[in-house]
Amino acid sequence: MKETAVTIRGLRVWNSKEKEELFWCPDFGELEKPQKWEFVPSGNTFLTRTLKKLGPHWILLGRDGKYTYNIGIICPAENMMKAREMETESQLKREITREKSKKYREKSEHNYRKEMEELMFSYLEFSERYEELAHRICSQAARHTTIVGSGRVGRTKQISKEDRAILSVRAHIRHAYTNYEEKLINEGAFDLDDETHTIIKGEANEEVDNFIRKHRNHEE
Repeated sequence: MKETAVTIRGLRVWNSKEKEELFWCPDFGELEKPQKWEFVPSGNTFLTRTLKKLGPHWILLGRDGKYTYNIGIICPAENMMKAREMETESQLKREITREKSKKYREKSEHNYRKEMEELMFSYLEFSERYEELAHRICSQAARHTTIVGSGRVGRTKQISKEDRAILSVRAHIRHAYTNYEEKLINEGAFDLDDETHTIIKGEANEEVDNFIRKHRNHEE
């Protein structure tokens, strides 16, 4: 059967210069839009890709100087309806997938945070009297250091989880249970030279060691 303008997939057409309701193409000359065909403007990638697969269609083109650009697709109305239904189904599937992925990430992050807490708690080895304090410190430290995208030590892959936990809980104790931050402020935190900062941090780390030892040994 001879191919006609109505049966061709991807026939390239332009708006006719003679009449607004007509189109023009090199192979068939002036064309009238078939009955029950609709225009779908470009911009929706899913619709455009789907309509091209569903059957015959015209690609409406425009010119801007030397350049040709897509204006949209002219296709059977039934194909347009089917494509929109497929788009809705695809969106629902994507939403379901996104929700599943979100729940998986949340569960994964929760499990990682709990694992870090347990590693921190194991490192601290506080005496039974201070277990509640240890749990509080580990919970706060794990929540702070495992924030996704924070760049904190709890997110690094360069060292083991055990080392991440140790460095993280010690950093939390240094900031929350020593006068480290107060010293930084007093010395002018934004203008500190490396040597002064190293000294202040070294002193704070000694305080951290004393803090941990005190609560391990049940000292007053």
